[in-house]
Amino acid sequence: MISLYPPTALDWTTNGWITCQPTRCVVRETAGGSYELEMDHPLTADQRWTQIGIGYIIKAPVPMRQSPYIGAIHAEGKLIYKANGAVELYSKAARPSGVTMPSATWNRATTYEPGTRVKYMDVPYQCIKHIGPRTITVPIIGEVVIDTSGIRPPSEDTEHWKRLSRSNGSKTVVKLVAGDEVALLSEVNSNWFRAKTNDDRDIEGYANYADFTFDRKEDFEQGELEERVIRDQCFRIVRLETDSRAMNLRIYARHISYDYMGTVMDDVARVYDETVSTALVRIHDACTDWAESEELLPSGYFEPSILTDFTIETLTADWRWKNPIYALLDPNEGLVPILRAMCIRDNYDIFILKNRSAAASYQMYYGRNLVGVTWKRSSEDVITHVLPRGKNADGSLRLLSPPLIASADAAYWPVPNVEQIDVQDAEVGKEIKLPDGTTHTQTEQDVDDLLTSTGSARFDTDHADRQKLELTVDFVHLGDTEECRQYRGLEQLSLYDVVDIRHDIIGLAETAQVVEYEWDAVLERYNSIKLGDPFDYNFRQVAGFQLMPYSIDQTRLTPSLLAMITKDT
Repeated sequence: MISLYPPTALDWTTNGWITCQPTRCVVRETAGGSYELEMDHPLTADQRWTQIGIGYIIKAPVPMRQSPYIGAIHAEGKLIYKANGAVELYSKAARPSGVTMPSATWNRATTYEPGTRVKYMDVPYQCIKHIGPRTITVPIIGEVVIDTSGIRPPSEDTEHWKRLSRSNGSKTVVKLVAGDEVALLSEVNSNWFRAKTNDDRDIEGYANYADFTFDRKEDFEQGELEERVIRDQCFRIVRLETDSRAMNLRIYARHISYDYMGTVMDDVARVYDETVSTALVRIHDACTDWAESEELLPSGYFEPSILTDFTIETLTADWRWKNPIYALLDPNEGLVPILRAMCIRDNYDIFILKNRSAAASYQMYYGRNLVGVTWKRSSEDVITHVLPRGKNADGSLRLLSPPLIASADAAYWPVPNVEQIDVQDAEVGKEIKLPDGTTHTQTEQDVDDLLTSTGSARFDTDHADRQKLELTVDFVHLGDTEECRQYRGLEQLSLYDVVDIRHDIIGLAETAQVVEYEWDAVLERYNSIKLGDPFDYNFRQVAGFQLMPYSIDQTRLTPSLLAMITKDT
């Protein structure tokens, strides 16, 4: 089922405002890149399509997978807290405040009594003085009936109406008593943490540190990191195209996690030799704290949870005045490319995880589920040598001695292909400001080391010396057959899964990871799957997601393809 929610909705467990009836709905996700939805909705006579607007939220089914559960900041163990008294877990990191939006809309012809609540222009109001026909006594004339309804709307009538504060969207998830235990899932900020009841109920919510006292640390049980199933995801509508001739409304939406691409991080978003978990806390706090201080958070804003299983790794980065998506995904400075990590998104939860690609979880063998394959190989983009270039103190060109850095496989190729790289900051005598605030003057040795490391990284990290391979494969998915429909979940492929491809007749034997897919959310099946190395970036391609001006580099790197798998329909 594909549902529509209003822009400020925070609870997506219901069926939504309306149920959409699309003729087409596809979801596309790229490893460490874009996550988009495209949908066609007919212009039906029931006017259902008129309810769909810019900023509204679409909930659609995506490929099912298990998501890691705990381990953002305390991956070495489970931290147990006990309730200090009668306390509650909430649906967001804030105590409930304000009032829930009334269902009744103000009407000029209606009689209202004091205490009645209505909404007008999406703002709640409460009646403080009778509105409607009433009898008054006038000297000499006697009793007269007057009607005060329909005079002015609530926004202009302070005599009869009082404006109320809107609800912040936080609701009580579960009530606890003194001594009840919760397990910390992730820290939100210095006041709030995400928690789960430490009992058979397994109820999640947000807890305030003031309501709980730390009790102990427990070891994780096997399998405890993979308990929740990712199924339905939310996408915010960013563009609509109405075609009156085709009687169709085309909808373009981005994954709800991209809500944070419009925010800005302040000075706190600078890390120097700090752990990954600390860096993620800085990304979170720098974004939300600054936005709150500037009163930029709308009523539908939901604080993110960014979780990781990196415990001892450290990094240095400067993300000041960038947005959180830049800090996570930018190919040059982003945390995900730097760590060569997996990025798994579950609505407002973002998981930054170590790559676990040791064993293949899915096989495609000719004669079993592999029908046919078109095999294309290309050496057009293969780099055999790198020429990194810097500057001397007088501004002249500085090269290494010898100037070229060769690939270990350079002798394999009959024709050399040299790539020239102008290395940023590789200038003798240039003062470099370090993240800790101090400055350092570049020496000749510093520049040579920078040139060497940058050139070597093109082969060691970017694998620029690899032959590009593209496979177009026709395969049969067992779960899509009516006889084996009950086994569909057992064969489900997910992003970053490892796939073995074997075709003995043509001598094909490759192993690769899922780097991109297109999913039919109506039929709930894959349209296509692309395989390759999710951490092998091609510096000449631009990703297909919308970028906020001045917030992220316009050259977005996308994984180069080792294989493209297209499913017969």
